[in-house]
Amino acid sequence: MKKASLVRLVGVIAVLSLAACGKSAEQKAGSSQLAATVNGVELTSHQLEFVMRRSPAAAAFADNPEFILQALDKLVDDEIAAQKAISDSADKQDKFIYASDSARREILAQLAFEKLANTVGKPSADEVRTFYNDTYPQMFKDRRVYVTDEVVVGAPGLQALKADLQGSTFTIDTALKRLDSAGAEYRRELVITRPEDLPFPLLPKLSAWSNRMPLVIQAPGALRLLFLRSSEPMPIRFDDARPRIERFLMTQRWNDTRQRLTQEWRNDTKIVLAPRYEEMRAKVKEAAAATAGSPAPAEMPAAATDRPATSAQTAPATPADAGATKAIDSAIRKGIDGLK
Repeated sequence: MKKASLVRLVGVIAVLSLAACGKSAEQKAGSSQLAATVNGVELTSHQLEFVMRRSPAAAAFADNPEFILQALDKLVDDEIAAQKAISDSADKQDKFIYASDSARREILAQLAFEKLANTVGKPSADEVRTFYNDTYPQMFKDRRVYVTDEVVVGAPGLQALKADLQGSTFTIDTALKRLDSAGAEYRRELVITRPEDLPFPLLPKLSAWSNRMPLVIQAPGALRLLFLRSSEPMPIRFDDARPRIERFLMTQRWNDTRQRLTQEWRNDTKIVLAPRYEEMRAKVKEAAAATAGSPAPAEMPAAATDRPATSAQTAPATPADAGATKAIDSAIRKGIDGLK
């Protein structure tokens, strides 16, 4: 297979070399960058390299002839299809115009921030150690895995729980009683919860979490209530946690720098919204102010989840017995595999 691929590659190079022979001296100067021509349209080696870099296999197979030819075939096929679309006047359609303009804008914006990557330095050993020991010890040093009852409540059921969420004690039995009395829809299930499954603002609450009060995760039109059953310690050694912490801190720095520059650029730019969008923004601000002024349930962080509330599905109230212990052991193993 490799020998055949080499022959194919040599054949392609030979064909391209023969094609270059018919060019003028000026054209020959750039012939080494030519990869192929499609109906007279030149495709360059730079374009080919760009296609190759977009493949997940690029690092491992960058010098593999078969991989190179597959990328070249894709580049040629795309050019053929593009030429066909142009012959059908697809490049005059609004869909193409708007999509290409959007892609251009996104690429230019990405390039504007790309040079920032070199300015974001690697966190120091002290910063990593501080994160491990003090900032979020619940993620690594003091990590535990929790067996929880999760109750997902839709917006109609929130009023039934409002008073209890603002109290000091709120058990799952009380929650289910309130929801059933109100005829509210909810979903209940036994889940294994790891620190990495939770929004960062909730992590400091884990050390004081008990079965007397749930963790509350807010989502669009719903709440996730996590009632603690039991937990098992599963710390992660510093040496194992360090790469993850370094990546997190670098990403955090990058995002902070990007947000700061974006705001600076906006401040230096004259921006005028059309009247209908100015009115829309004013209404959104008014609604946000009204929401901020109303009392909110205690312990409710600004976080989101992808688990919407559904019809009532009450799970059997089994205790955290041997079955739960097996579940938590399995979750611990999976969690550590994912963290390493």
